[in-house]
Amino acid sequence: MKKHSVITISGLPGTGTTTAAKVVAERLGFLYVNQGYLFRKLAEEKGLELNDFGRYAREHPEIDQELDARQIELARRGNVVLEGRLSGLMVTRAGLSAFRVWIQCADPVRWPRIALREGLTPDEARAKHHQRELDERVRFQEIYGVDLFDTGIYDLVLDSATLDIAGIQAAILGPLVDQ
Repeated sequence: MKKHSVITISGLPGTGTTTAAKVVAERLGFLYVNQGYLFRKLAEEKGLELNDFGRYAREHPEIDQELDARQIELARRGNVVLEGRLSGLMVTRAGLSAFRVWIQCADPVRWPRIALREGLTPDEARAKHHQRELDERVRFQEIYGVDLFDTGIYDLVLDSATLDIAGIQAAILGPLVDQ
């Protein structure tokens, strides 16, 4: 397992990317970096709710550019698992070798997961995150010229509605440790 020292794990909220990324990073002894956490910290520093900060970031592309630059710098160092919606895209555009994973899951499964995590009802989670995802999709199209739901750049696409964390871990690590 030396060909890929950079793993990216991407997906929408509630798909299990954080759990998967942490497990894979721990198993490989890699640094784990959560881009969503960094974005949330910036929102908190600005005193804005996450959805409001996403709209603010749309008007201030330097926010995404800074986060992107940090990801690329970490990826160049290697031995890292980058979790973020655009992590796979960023390393691809930088021409870096990486194993890129997208985790998907049907909305009716995601909403209760998010609700449990955030102390919301499933309907509240749907309303909150559906709008955020629409805003992100527009922002990413404007800034990067990409459709967030185009999985063409990924080496592996998994469905967390049909796989538990052990299955996801095996699917990600299998191609890596067999090299």
